Amino acid sequence: MKNVSSCLFSLAALGAATALHGAVVSANFNDLALGDPRGKQKNQQPADTGRGFGAPYWTTDTGVPRIVAGDLAAPASTGYALAQGGNPRSYQSPSYKLDDATDRRQCRPLAQKLTGTVWVSFLVKNADANQAAGIDFNGRPQIANSVVGTRIVVEGGTVRVFNAGNVKAGEAIDAVPLGQTALILVRLDIGAAPNGKNDKLQLWVNPKLTANPADLPKPAFALGNTGFIGSTQAIATLGLQSYDLRTGAGQIGGILDAVTLADGEGAYAAVTGLGTP
Repeated sequence: MKNVSSCLFSLAALGAATALHGAVVSANFNDLALGDPRGKQKNQQPADTGRGFGAPYWTTDTGVPRIVAGDLAAPASTGYALAQGGNPRSYQSPSYKLDDATDRRQCRPLAQKLTGTVWVSFLVKNADANQAAGIDFNGRPQIANSVVGTRIVVEGGTVRVFNAGNVKAGEAIDAVPLGQTALILVRLDIGAAPNGKNDKLQLWVNPKLTANPADLPKPAFALGNTGFIGSTQAIATLGLQSYDLRTGAGQIGGILDAVTLADGEGAYAAVTGLGTP
């Protein structure tokens, strides 16, 4: 009877912990082979890489983006504490920009939609003012063009946030040093209004992380009453962005790595490695 009670307690505790921590989505690309990130289409990548995805492969039907060698590392001054295991890998695309619909992206649906307060972190490195990298939410997985969904991208040294429809909602100009890895941290409070216009967003660049998110420094910028996520009121897909702002062939985008999203009470710890998981 004691063993049965212990098992029931353990299961209950596990269920409570799962509910407390919500969902975690992560992609550090270290479980992928170099080259084309697609799996099923080209039979060259393992299934079920990353964490928290609802499809076994990166699904967008374009072979332009690449998994490249090497990990990015956040500046030591941030105190960022998420470790990357496995083979060092990052994401980069040699696509070029002729207009707003020629860049290429990869995308996957999430296993569980993220709602309420969502924390996001990712690492990015742009060698010059023409490179760009970042992420998008709620863009359809089959669409290869980068201007879909809502986007958080670093173009050169400027961080830009775009609502659905490619409408710029905010930016932090020259906030990211060129040629260096930057940590982007975002708190997104997804509103519940029927019109989807009361989302709130705070974004930090290379913040000095604290165990308690309430003690974080002032964000690089903050948006209130924005339709960033819109009427869906949830994040259902994650897209990867890397492109070059110049026209012509032979250009290459910025480097993206260590993308992590989470909701629930342990979300901040899940994306920084600090605080109570």
